[in-house]
Amino acid sequence: MKENILKVLMVLSIVVICASAFFIWKKNNGNGEDVKGTTTQTNNDEEESEERKKQQGIAESIFKSYLENQVDLAEYEIMYVKLDPEEKRSSSTEFFNASKDAIFAEAKFSVRPIEMTDSQWLAGNGMQDGEWIRDNTLKFYLDLNDYNHYIIKSMGTGW
Repeated sequence: MKENILKVLMVLSIVVICASAFFIWKKNNGNGEDVKGTTTQTNNDEEESEERKKQQGIAESIFKSYLENQVDLAEYEIMYVKLDPEEKRSSSTEFFNASKDAIFAEAKFSVRPIEMTDSQWLAGNGMQDGEWIRDNTLKFYLDLNDYNHYIIKSMGTGW
């Protein structure tokens, strides 16, 4: 029974995280544009760069929101969130059966769990350093949900 309650709470946490990340990103976007995730085919490098910047902002905002909403963390530090290179995108899109609007990214971060014993953060690829688990690397992909908002679809230490 306790396990079922924990599973339900975890699912609800993920939903809240994704919704929060979207609204935080939208608020901080500054230009008032809605996040629709549409991709326009263009040969203009400047427009492609603007689309990548927009995707970068979405990825950073959603990942930050993900960490902020982890109830078992006392603190976190994000070293970087970076988009996967375009040349890796097609194989990742095919592997995950993702939409053309999917965003694939990697984050490097450190966390300080409230309780280190049996912490889920110990299972990652970081190194324990006192109360901190340093230099975790996590790959994740975002895609549009039924409401045309980006959500985390998958996370892992690599793919």
